Amino acid sequence: MNAERSSIPEHCFKRIAEASPTAIVVFRLSDGIFIDANDAFLRLLGYSYEEVVGNTPAEVAIWSSDEDQADIIARIKAHGKLSNLVYELRGKNGRTRTALLSAEKLDLNGEVHLVGYFTDISELHETQERLAQSQSLTKTGSWHVFFGKDDEHDVWSYSQEHHRIFGTTEWCAFGGCRAVPVMTPEEEK
Repeated sequence: MNAERSSIPEHCFKRIAEASPTAIVVFRLSDGIFIDANDAFLRLLGYSYEEVVGNTPAEVAIWSSDEDQADIIARIKAHGKLSNLVYELRGKNGRTRTALLSAEKLDLNGEVHLVGYFTDISELHETQERLAQSQSLTKTGSWHVFFGKDDEHDVWSYSQEHHRIFGTTEWCAFGGCRAVPVMTPEEEK
């Protein structure tokens, strides 16, 4: 594969990166200076090329926390790459975006650089949060019913969710508790 890559002109790789919907950025590991960024990266954060290239991530303030940048550098130094880790990015307008980051060391002219690939998952992340909130508000659960016998009675057992909604006790001897409600206590009022 390396032999094939070396035969492809550098400007072709530049065009591929520019056409990618994935946000791509390259910076020197020694001083953290951005040396290149594709249009997807610039659109994701709302910066111009001139505002990014020649500056550090701290100067551009792309991380929601200073710890994130330190964490990324430490992981890269320890493992040589990152794969699909979730980070919060801050755009020029201050808006936070959730992104998957994959990154890898790259040697360019004898100097170590870092190439970062960001996939914006903000909408997915927001949808998951709304779904979790909706599920917690409705507290939907299992409504199973168990029927059995003890020594003297037929016994019905309902799920905790059924008891919560209808206000029944955990065990009711058949005939010894009120009829199984078809409305919640609030609806009966």
